[in-house]
Amino acid sequence: MRWMCSVVALSAAVSAAHADTVITFGFTDMAGTYTSASGQFDVLVDLAFGTSGDVSLGPGLGTAEYHPGFGAPADTSFSMSISNLTATTGDGVGSFLITDADGDTIGGVLDGVWTDRGNGFSYFDGTLTGVMVSDNGVADGSFDGPGGVALGLAGVGLVALGRRR
Repeated sequence: MRWMCSVVALSAAVSAAHADTVITFGFTDMAGTYTSASGQFDVLVDLAFGTSGDVSLGPGLGTAEYHPGFGAPADTSFSMSISNLTATTGDGVGSFLITDADGDTIGGVLDGVWTDRGNGFSYFDGTLTGVMVSDNGVADGSFDGPGGVALGLAGVGLVALGRRR
């Protein structure tokens, strides 16, 4: 089964040594699968649907764009266990991982509510915790959108190869 989903209005305050920086991201037109027996919901990039999105740092600090058709290593995925289902909502707890054009990642834990808007569209509204920004790629200190703009990662609680700097 295919679903078209929008993951919108998610933001995280990531604590840095001297200040907080806000990371926001949104992706639309993704493919999802839901297994009712386990309550597992997985949302992945789907080139046929034209998945696109962006990752932004704080007001005015830039936006890394993911245009439709972006390819590896850039990727994004969301995985959740869904419970307390009603006709239009369900609680979701899980994780997300966003990978940039050269392998850097932003990941963490999701906790919130899915809402069915009808006509095959759903959206998630929730909070992020345990957010980690990792410079796993070429260790260039930036998060590089495959559609343009590289965001500097200084002061964002950067994690290099699993070690906090």
